[in-house]
Amino acid sequence: MECTRLKAQTIKAVVSTDRFFNHFRQRATLRNKGLSMTKDDAEKLSILMMQINSMMNDSVAFVRDNDKDEIFDGYARTAGKIMGSLFLDIEEKLWNKYPELRPEQMDGDYKVDPKIFQPRFYEWK
Repeated sequence: MECTRLKAQTIKAVVSTDRFFNHFRQRATLRNKGLSMTKDDAEKLSILMMQINSMMNDSVAFVRDNDKDEIFDGYARTAGKIMGSLFLDIEEKLWNKYPELRPEQMDGDYKVDPKIFQPRFYEWK
């Protein structure tokens, strides 16, 4: 019986994954036909990237406050690379395409609602 349940869960996961990839294949097909991301989509992505960067920053503070220095050093270096890549490879390109979405904190005009960062992963000490 356990084996049957496991098979059913595996099938559900495969079907769900297949639906997920089909969604992105359809979007890619539309993009290849000359359609591109809308400003609303770009705004959602920009907010998501800011949230991810904020959580990464919180995670660095969490490790700093809760682990050994040598663990923190490696973690902070790796997290910094990820955050830098998010900024340079995603956010900066997005803001170049949609300059009106560049946040005030990055010398733009977009006002970021601080509520997007709530709840915080970790409150800094």
